[in-house]
Amino acid sequence: MARRFISQDSGDEIVSEINVTSLVDVSLVLLIIFMVTASYISTSSFLVDMPKAVHGGDVPQEDTVMISVTREGPMYLDDKLVNTAELKKEMKQKFQANPRVGVILSADKGTYFQDVVSVLDLLSGIGINRLNIATEKETKQ
Repeated sequence: MARRFISQDSGDEIVSEINVTSLVDVSLVLLIIFMVTASYISTSSFLVDMPKAVHGGDVPQEDTVMISVTREGPMYLDDKLVNTAELKKEMKQKFQANPRVGVILSADKGTYFQDVVSVLDLLSGIGINRLNIATEKETKQ
């Protein structure tokens, strides 16, 4: 006579496997969130509300640097926060390396005019005379 063994499965066994499907789902969601927020973080971290002009034109970007003056007064040289002494030092270096260096001055429309004049005076003292003022394009009405 053959013996038959009946397995009694009580359901109380410990599962020794990790369900990786949920782990992969969570990882992909976190990756997507990181990718989306990284694009916002990498953009400029300061705001300049530029004045509007109807007759503004495009300026070639080669041999130019961007100087931004915010409403609160801090200055940025190509998105790097600088004070007046650092701006003067770095612009002198750029001018000595390339005498044809141009400047695009981006000033908030609420900036004190004296702050803009101080930057222009500093650049003029170095010898930089290729100056442009950044504006937003305004449509004719």
